[in-house]
Amino acid sequence: MAHLSLKELSKRNNFQTFVYRIGIGQGFYIVNTDILIKLNKSILENILDVHDLEKYKIGRSIQLPTETNDLIPLSMLYKDSGFSTRTQNTTMQQDEQIASVSNMLDSIKEKTNLDYVSIKIVNNIYNVKSIKSLGDKSKADFCFIDTNDNEIGFVSHKHGISPRDFQQWSGTSKRFQEEIFNHPETQSFISTLKDSFNDSLPSASTVARKIQDQRLKHIAVFGNDFGGSFNKNNVEAVMQGSLMLVESGGCYELLGSHYTIKNGELPLYGYEPVFMAVHKKDRSDHWIKDCRLTINPLGSRTIKLFI
Repeated sequence: MAHLSLKELSKRNNFQTFVYRIGIGQGFYIVNTDILIKLNKSILENILDVHDLEKYKIGRSIQLPTETNDLIPLSMLYKDSGFSTRTQNTTMQQDEQIASVSNMLDSIKEKTNLDYVSIKIVNNIYNVKSIKSLGDKSKADFCFIDTNDNEIGFVSHKHGISPRDFQQWSGTSKRFQEEIFNHPETQSFISTLKDSFNDSLPSASTVARKIQDQRLKHIAVFGNDFGGSFNKNNVEAVMQGSLMLVESGGCYELLGSHYTIKNGELPLYGYEPVFMAVHKKDRSDHWIKDCRLTINPLGSRTIKLFI
């Protein structure tokens, strides 16, 4: 079972979660038990960042006072789902951006005394009432609702300022990305991986191959329905960074603060979509042990080997 440590609390917003839970008196389970304990709130007087927990070190172990003034090792506290994984953290950042745009819309409507805002997304202008978050199985992270209650303006949002901040462009599973899975280039990469590594990806491996087919790249970036009308699986744009509504020519243009890729363009340089297989203990993609196989930006990881 996963447990808390200085390393885990240093990741993403986990330290803030830890502090918040102590402050509101929320308990922590002891690893491999159903025993719930609460930490003493006096801890909060002594810690400003994760490194301050070193003050509670006794020997080689960080021992924290409980509500009953007993001591418990930090390593005995279970790391439950309240502590962020990379995916959870990304989702929270997207939710924050969606909430931010919603507040911008409300401010503009209050200023103009209209019940809609004219929004430009790449080449299209829509009269929108609100923004809507979409499910995690769609390519689009959000869309807008127009004055006729239609879903329009589908956008995929990526946080950060570089390819290294990306989760991925696309998965390669037969269930969710059938065209990608069945593509000859995908099958060739899977076959080469199996032959090269005897059906098991070695530790610390990051193996890649460049993609030749432009349509395959487009599907990975914009969604499975690329080439048809815009929808939740064929986004109008991918936007990275903070979302902004910039007043321009009688409307407000939606932009990402770092990078905006419109439908039909191909991401270049470090953003170029490539096949990537990464060693991951809890995955066996395409029956290759310890393998997570996706289409990723070229610059998202340090690639050890091209095949």
